[in-house]
Formats: sequence, C-alpha cells, structure tokens
Amino acid sequence: MTVPFRNPTTTLPASAIEGEIQGSQLAADAIDGKLITGSTIRTAADGKRILLTPEGDIILFSGAASETAPGELVTGITSDGSEMQYGYLVLKPPTHGPHTPPEITLSVGPEGEQYHTLGPLNLMAEAGQGYATVTGILTVTDDVDVFGTLHVGGRRVPVPEEWTTLTAGAWNTTPSLTTYQSLRIGTDGTRAYLDGAASTKTAYSSGGQNAFTIPPELRPLKNHYYAAPRATSGSPPALGCLVQPSGVVVIYTSSAVATSDTYDFTGMSWPLD
Repeated sequence: MTVPFRNPTTTLPASAIEGEIQGSQLAADAIDGKLITGSTIRTAADGKRILLTPEGDIILFSGAASETAPGELVTGITSDGSEMQYGYLVLKPPTHGPHTPPEITLSVGPEGEQYHTLGPLNLMAEAGQGYATVTGILTVTDDVDVFGTLHVGGRRVPVPEEWTTLTAGAWNTTPSLTTYQSLRIGTDGTRAYLDGAASTKTAYSSGGQNAFTIPPELRPLKNHYYAAPRATSGSPPALGCLVQPSGVVVIYTSSAVATSDTYDFTGMSWPLD
C-alpha cells in the first residue's frame, strides 16, 4: 500500500489502512492489535527494561550503573538422546558485582517427575505420588515445625510428642508421695518411655499385681523387665516390673508393699519397632 502524501501534519484515519505498513521505523504513542511479531521487542532503549528475544527468552535489566549482567527468564527443551524431550525454565536476577546470582530451574523428567532446583537444593516431585524428595545440604537457623513423620535415610527421626496417661489397674498412677511426678508415658516415635512414680492401691507381700495398662500404640513388641526403685525409705528397695506386648504392666514383689510406698518408673523405655 502507498500513502499518497508525506505531509506530517496530515492525519490518516486507521479505518483507511488495509494490508501492510512497511518502513524502517514506526513511532507511535499506542499500538493496538492482535499480533505483534519482531526480531527483538523491548520496553525501553536503556535503563530499567525488559527485552524479548527471538529465541523466546526474557532479558531483565535493572538499570543500575553497577549491573554487570542482566537477569534472564529462559525456556527451552532438552533431550535424553532418544525421541523424548523435556521442557525447562530458568530464572535468575540481574547481577551487580562479581558474585554469581541465585538461579531457579524448573524441569520435567522422563517419567513425568518434576524438578525444582534452587541453588544446591533439588526438590523432585514424583509424578502422581503426592510426595517430594529434597536433595542437597540445607541449614536451618530458626524453628522447624514438622506436621507428620520425619524420616532420615529411611529411619524415623525421634521427635518428642505430648505426654499421655496410662490406664490405672491395681496401682494408682498418682503416688502416695505427691512430691513425685504422677506416672505418665511419652514417645518420640521410635521408643516409648515412662516418667514418674506410682503406688499400689492394695497392700501385698508376694506375687504380682496388674498395675496399669499402656496405650495400644505405645506397647512393646516383646516382653521387657525392669527394676522400679523405691522412692521412700524402707524395703523392698526395688520391685520387678514386667512390660508386656498386651500393654499390661505387672509389678512383682517378694516382701510386703504398702499403699504408702512410692516406686519410681522413670527411665523405663522400649523400642516401638
């Protein structure tokens, strides 16, 4: 199309233009259209700006005099040497000074796994599995809250949980000598452990009493036998304590045990696996 005049003061309605407009440079306050195609598109000639390259990359300039390299948002395709190709995206900010800028990489693996790489850390989300694997060295200088189970090398990491109570049987879980902690049970997920003291409800001088019952999730897989030391003066100095997989704890004696006697069970512990 040829415009029949070159007078810069003359206006031409947009509705009068059909087809292509060709030239070495086009200057306008606004260009509205459905598609703009070019070798390079930029928001400014210098200073803080964004540049779109023909390769589909976005180059980010901070406009600072100290900038040594622009930032980038780069996408592309990698291949495993066969017909399989994987998309990736890399984002890094502009560089100011001699230091290497941080970089975030997102990519897809051959089995559909999703990789999220941030510096030395790599988070891989298994396709359709609902969990992620993190590799790399991570140092945390503040609190970490874990809602669920934490494993390292396939083994559960001990994390103390809230104390819970035992079901009283022939013994009171609150001892007669109340300056001692009432008997309770805790766990770190790998072991269960008792803390505190208790006293019998009924005096006895031989055999065993089914003293209390451990909650199902904290019971041992096998029998464990301990000595419970006496917290008050007198004898016997200790009682036998059998912790069973059924959860029933049996306290044995060969001499008289009174209701006023207090025995300490602190430190008795057993594995949960």
